[in-house]
Amino acid sequence: MYHLTRVVVLSGLFLGFILLVIGLFATPTYAEVVDCDETPKDPLCEGIAEATKKYGGCKYNPYPILERYKTGRAVYLTPDGTGDSLERGIDPALACRLAEMLQALPNGCNPRINSAYRSAAHQQSICGAGRSGCAAPGRSCHQYGLAVDLTTDCGGWLRRAAPQFQLHFPYSGIHVQCIEHRGASVGSCNKPCNGGVAINPDLSGVQPPGAPTSGISNQFRNMLTPQQAPMAQQAPVQQQPLQQPQQPPLSGQNTTPQNPGTCAPQFYCTNNDLYYRASTCVDQLYQKCPAGCSGVACNVSPSLSTNLLSLSFSTTSSKDGTLLLGDEGRATTSIYDRILDVAGYTPRPADPPNTTPLVLIIDGDDAVRLQQTGDPRLETLDESQYDAQIPGSQQTFTSGDLSQSLPQQYPPRQLSTFQKTLSTMRETLLSVLAYLRPFGRPIPAETGETYYME
Repeated sequence: MYHLTRVVVLSGLFLGFILLVIGLFATPTYAEVVDCDETPKDPLCEGIAEATKKYGGCKYNPYPILERYKTGRAVYLTPDGTGDSLERGIDPALACRLAEMLQALPNGCNPRINSAYRSAAHQQSICGAGRSGCAAPGRSCHQYGLAVDLTTDCGGWLRRAAPQFQLHFPYSGIHVQCIEHRGASVGSCNKPCNGGVAINPDLSGVQPPGAPTSGISNQFRNMLTPQQAPMAQQAPVQQQPLQQPQQPPLSGQNTTPQNPGTCAPQFYCTNNDLYYRASTCVDQLYQKCPAGCSGVACNVSPSLSTNLLSLSFSTTSSKDGTLLLGDEGRATTSIYDRILDVAGYTPRPADPPNTTPLVLIIDGDDAVRLQQTGDPRLETLDESQYDAQIPGSQQTFTSGDLSQSLPQQYPPRQLSTFQKTLSTMRETLLSVLAYLRPFGRPIPAETGETYYME
């Protein structure tokens, strides 16, 4: 009995092992690689297709990225609804392409989205019944979520880069659409972007563009459709004030003039030189700075600063009076001499002493010889030493009694305020020079110098 039970148990275990091995090799698992082209109905493939369709071809949700670029809450980007029933937003394919382009912006390019999906009421408030450059309700690509407006095209960079992201600027403004929608009107925006989902428009009673029409009306529509693009080209005229003109960098190399007032006139330092920028943004070299510049002024080289300090404290004069920089072994002009040069005073040597006696002729008969024998200020006048009588023979004119007549008045010379100021400054400068002379300039030993202040 024991052996029989043992045989049955072992047989059961062996049979279970065999069945387990067969089950492992016969049952498929989702860990295998799935080819969605061969099995599009596979649940995994259907989920991937749904996500791709929802995000317009992107592997991520592009709408949160676009939400960071809108200018206000009235800009509708993210649609409501799920699946094929989307509204109040832009096409997923347009959103995906736009997000890819905005993430590739260069430095200094900062566009914003100021208009996206529009309802019929919104379009009515902007354009009314329609006018030049502004489509009527039901005729705008914005109402079908197939267009957005940017605040700038970054000097044309976005316009040139748009085809690489399957986007298109249909006219010279900042109106962006999918590249397969060539015109900026409902005649071109009549289907979703490739890979996108149609947005259900809120037309609020407006006749849809696909309504049945007669052949005559179709002919008129075909004739009028090409004129929609020129109308749309005038749209940027109203939005032009929103665009800020792009100013070229302060590199000192710009020679292309802009509209007057685009740039603020200014001096600036770049490449170790001073430049001046006019209101037309044209740069001109103002001054070369060998030691570099900072702000709006050139720097002073350390060697020149040292020379100026040595010249300021110099106490000797050069023979020719010239300023010699960089030659420490030779004499330089003193501060006192430089001030005299600025004031216009020229030193002249004193006249040699004259030993010829001075003869004062009183008349033809008498003469007095004067010689310097002492200080005349200390001598008293002795009238008995000289009493000259004027001969009557030489008298040719006798004046009348002038004691009762009034002396003739001569008006003093009138000086202007500017001349008075210069005179005062001159006297002040001479006083300062007289005070500074013992400290600023030694008197040469060989000859004396007399300064005539004229």
